[in-house]
Amino acid sequence: MSKLDRFIHRPTGCAPRATMLLIFAFVAALVLLDGHSAALPLVVAQDAKQPPSKQPPSEKPPKKPSKKTDGGKKGELPQFEILPVDPPKTPGKPGDKPTKPKGNDKGDLKPTKPEKPAKGAFKPLPDDPNLPEGTCPMCLGATFVPHAKRLPYVHVEGDRAPAIAMVVPWQFCPQCQSDRDPQELIDLEKARLANAGVTHLEWEKRMGMPLVRVETRHNTLHCQMSPDVARRQGEAVEAAIAYIQSKTRSCFLTPTRPSTHEFVYLWDKETYLKSIEICRNVEEFRRGEDWHLYPKLACFNGTTTTVANAAEGKSAPPEHLVVSQTALWNITKATNGHAKDWLDVGFAYHTEYAVKNKVLIEYVRYQLNDTRLGPNWASEARKMAGENKLVRWNDLLDSDLVAWNPPHHVTAFATVSFLMQDPVRFAKFTVLIRDGVSAQEALPKIYGRPLDQLEALCGKWILSSG
Repeated sequence: MSKLDRFIHRPTGCAPRATMLLIFAFVAALVLLDGHSAALPLVVAQDAKQPPSKQPPSEKPPKKPSKKTDGGKKGELPQFEILPVDPPKTPGKPGDKPTKPKGNDKGDLKPTKPEKPAKGAFKPLPDDPNLPEGTCPMCLGATFVPHAKRLPYVHVEGDRAPAIAMVVPWQFCPQCQSDRDPQELIDLEKARLANAGVTHLEWEKRMGMPLVRVETRHNTLHCQMSPDVARRQGEAVEAAIAYIQSKTRSCFLTPTRPSTHEFVYLWDKETYLKSIEICRNVEEFRRGEDWHLYPKLACFNGTTTTVANAAEGKSAPPEHLVVSQTALWNITKATNGHAKDWLDVGFAYHTEYAVKNKVLIEYVRYQLNDTRLGPNWASEARKMAGENKLVRWNDLLDSDLVAWNPPHHVTAFATVSFLMQDPVRFAKFTVLIRDGVSAQEALPKIYGRPLDQLEALCGKWILSSG
């Protein structure tokens, strides 16, 4: 099995045993990861009220979210208010075929005035002695910070070309990069956008079909879906990124870009199986070793691209996989692949729950295990904590995903959710992980308590969260 093939995603739910026989899996792309063991993502079908469709759906544009957070009983793990995304002006109609962009990236993208910090608003942060020497306490070494007023950016081909300033994913850190000109970021995006559609054309040629290209600030999707459904996948990416940046107040945990992290998101199994045979002859997929398993999985990956099967939306809404994968991609890249399974997978679970109010994507390695958990993992965590079934941290922190059982998955989710109660500290904790510091050493250093005290506080928090 390739070292790049690391995780399996599995939608979970409370479906009857008979409806959970269809198992697919998804191999998450770990770009730039070196020397990490392999794992794959797994999917278990849930109850489907509608019969399978041979064609990608054309759904109505998503309704504008209300100002209230979505779902969850009072006291459950906190939910994030997803940033509203304006619906498309010309949504796809039933039977619509994907359309080509009306504009040219070179000619239609007009620069706007770059964002500049307001005068007198910036106050430098003092150095943090817990961080590696020389680490900027504001950007944590990323050299960038989130936009002061972050707006969602989802561009579906056929939309009016955006202003380049809208595409820039961040701004220079005012503390350690104060001498940098914001125009540099505009120029970088202008150069990138000049060739941004090349890989999309390559994938259309390989697959022998039109695909809908969707770009966000942090990845690109090539979708076998109608434009309105494809747009929702881009919105899911933006919701995940917005959550991570707003909570941690940094860009450290959102380093991915459209040119380095791409989805080829196929709608039906037949097309997905076709893609497996096509990718056997594509250079970036040649390192794959488990081709015989790929038909049973929800996806497989190359060095910069993940090919995924939406399973016609029956196993789980496609957005769940996108949110979970976005979180996994980003924390893996941010930590240079040094994060252990509990941290990588726990962060993916936490982000999916925070953004979508459910966990429908599970991860396994090497074997298609069925954990049979319901979608409300906050409830699962409280139940297991009350029954003293959660895994002790000493057993969790260095455990291998291949040997995990349901309590491992839930404990990883609950542990990261607990640590994310202080998200700024969590981001600093991952800085130490990136530099090769063990969690056993990094957690007490950043959170200021011995490991056993942190674990005890986590247990109390889980029990009192609902």
